Amino acid sequence: HLALAADSPSYRALRPREYFRTLKRVFEALLRAGHVRAAAELAPEYARAFENACTYLSASARISFYKNIGQLLAARGETYRAMRLLDLCLQASELAGLNGQRRQLLHLLQDVTNGRPAVLETFRATLP
Repeated sequence: HLALAADSPSYRALRPREYFRTLKRVFEALLRAGHVRAAAELAPEYARAFENACTYLSASARISFYKNIGQLLAARGETYRAMRLLDLCLQASELAGLNGQRRQLLHLLQDVTNGRPAVLETFRATLP
């Protein structure tokens, strides 16, 4: 993922949505792997990429960006700020009828509330 991010500036201006998506994948991978410091260092560029791509993104993608930032805040121990941001995302996802986002946000909020690491659930296998 880091190599992908290193190559991505070549299309930053030409393809802002793809650049944002590349950084999003890297950011999420860093958080999943527990590399909070590296994710925090990437956050300013991730935010710039979001700002440049925002008009091209779906409501789900916009909520997901803020959800990622909330997850970073939680990982850094900024519980109050994380809870406020994640709660705003939850409200937005409910208004937009985005049930997948809502489910992920409820899990993140539960983790933060209970003092557990905020783990972004991206896939849940269901057995018959």
